[in-house]
Amino acid sequence: MRRVEIAVTAAATVSLTGVQGVAPALPALQAELGITDAEISLVTIAYVLAAALIAFPVSAFGDRFGERPVIAAALAVFGLCGPAVFLVDSLVPFVALRFVQGAAFGVVLSLSIAAVSHSADAVELARSQRTRLVAMAAGEVVFPIVSGAVLVFASWQWVFALQAAALPIAVLCWWALPAGRPSPVAVTGRNDAPRGGFAGAALGALGTPFGAAVQVPGFVRFFVKFTILSYVPLLAVDAFGMTPLQIAFMIGGSAFVAASVAIFVPWLLRRSSVGGLTLLALVLAALPIALLPATGFVGAAGPALLAALVVASGLGDGLLGVLNNVSASLAAPPGARSAFLGATGSIRNLGKLVAPALLGALTVIMPIGGAIAVVGALGLASTLSVPAISRGVRDAASTAPRPATPPGERRRSRPPGRSPRGDDPHDGV
Repeated sequence: MRRVEIAVTAAATVSLTGVQGVAPALPALQAELGITDAEISLVTIAYVLAAALIAFPVSAFGDRFGERPVIAAALAVFGLCGPAVFLVDSLVPFVALRFVQGAAFGVVLSLSIAAVSHSADAVELARSQRTRLVAMAAGEVVFPIVSGAVLVFASWQWVFALQAAALPIAVLCWWALPAGRPSPVAVTGRNDAPRGGFAGAALGALGTPFGAAVQVPGFVRFFVKFTILSYVPLLAVDAFGMTPLQIAFMIGGSAFVAASVAIFVPWLLRRSSVGGLTLLALVLAALPIALLPATGFVGAAGPALLAALVVASGLGDGLLGVLNNVSASLAAPPGARSAFLGATGSIRNLGKLVAPALLGALTVIMPIGGAIAVVGALGLASTLSVPAISRGVRDAASTAPRPATPPGERRRSRPPGRSPRGDDPHDGV
């Protein structure tokens, strides 16, 4: 693995300690600060809201100054905010600290995609994005366990202090990532500055059919994922009396399946298209969620069916995690890649906010199972975005520069999205 991939994978993975890593500590935090259930939700809302609002404008600096200084600075801010919780003793400064850390989190996630997206080949993009997603899925399983172990021996502040691990990774990124602004030559054959500035070029790309369409699967992925994280456990307890350990294994199993299927996305792309696999991924992610109310009609098999559907949704999540990064990278305008992926990250983070908000509103008028089914139905409706994604990927493949053909040799064509490195199913897996 190249050192750039190692560095950005470590950066993206450590940033997960901001949500998955602190979740077990929230009850202890609530008890010590003496805050209500509504107030404790601000700890997460402030974090995700900052990521949604700030990822786009700050990520644009990656196009102007290069990804290295921006990623390193964001990691440093993230790492310093962790142990800073020892200095706060009330809700308001704590939420302010979480807002700052959430902004850094959003920048790290967006630019860690951009840093390994300097290619016009779908399979090559999938290889680099796969490594990142598999490591993050592993973090989603491991970090809550580590935090739980820390809480056995120490206070909740020490769980947040673990986020200081981002500081040495900031140094690693400064060493590993190339200095200077990334060049669009590899994608366009030119080195032109984008018209209208970096943010303007990114917004212009968002207004195209391809640029707009790729936002839909990214939003839906987190819309479904945070539905599972926030409301499926409530359904599991209310309907079937499942224990916290059973729920943890169910959600952990979904993350494990997501990581496992992500490994094979480059291999799948040699045999199918980005659009076709995106359609499959959306159906796999959303259909099990739409079917969750059926668990109430199978008697004693209900808990097993619920767990099976949640784990099955992980198949779609794993595919979408890689495929949407590939299509978003291909839709990004040359010279404004970081800004575009920052805007994409902001839209994805809105999915994390909308899911609990919409479900909270729906549960006022219908049971939890019905509200979750609505999310699944909306996820299935998002498949309408796939034709525009397919056209955009084909256009990107047809306009990408190809290496010069030596005199006397014929250029061999290959289908869009297929790897030029052969068809060995084990290559890169």
